Amino acid sequence: MIETKVMYQIKCDRCGAIYRCGSQQFFVNEESAIMEAAEDGWFVDGKVRCPKCCELDEYGENGKLKPLLPYCVWKVERFLKSIAYGVHSTIDGENFVITFSLIQIKQKDNIKNMIDEILDEKQLSGGMTHSVEICESGRNSHLFKGKVTITVRQFDVDDEVRVVRCKKNPELIGKTGKVIHARSVIDEYFIASDECDDVDKIAFSGEDLEKIKD
Repeated sequence: MIETKVMYQIKCDRCGAIYRCGSQQFFVNEESAIMEAAEDGWFVDGKVRCPKCCELDEYGENGKLKPLLPYCVWKVERFLKSIAYGVHSTIDGENFVITFSLIQIKQKDNIKNMIDEILDEKQLSGGMTHSVEICESGRNSHLFKGKVTITVRQFDVDDEVRVVRCKKNPELIGKTGKVIHARSVIDEYFIASDECDDVDKIAFSGEDLEKIKD
């Protein structure tokens, strides 16, 4: 006998990541899929957000969107998890911060150089910058604390910008305008333009815009 069964899968609405519980990514019912994903830090409440796209509060609720950062930032996070402990990512104002701890500091310069290489200017979105700090912990001379800071904000309100990419409306490419609202912590900008009345209805990411030099 051949039977047809419906299976369920959890997919992040923002980045497209697929939830996997071990090697399993399909579930026999919607309830079990949501329950398993929620236990692993996924936010499922109308919209679906993976742990890399949102940060839950201490009660596992109220998913706060993380910055929409390029792949190289998550590559640094994975690299640090392979050599350090206590690796933690947070949003601090307009910065995305990765903190970590080390016991051996002999490779301090090598670690910093590798992070710098991964976060090369060509890999980061236009306007993003980063810094790396590794120093002794005050309480323990054998323990070292590190911090990688990625500056998220690319544009400020009133900046003059040009649209370089727009999947929703390609006709807007090349239009110029002024930033009227910036939500940099999720890399989202709204602009007003004398050339197009509808442009302020579209949310642009930092990669969609370029600043017009003064």
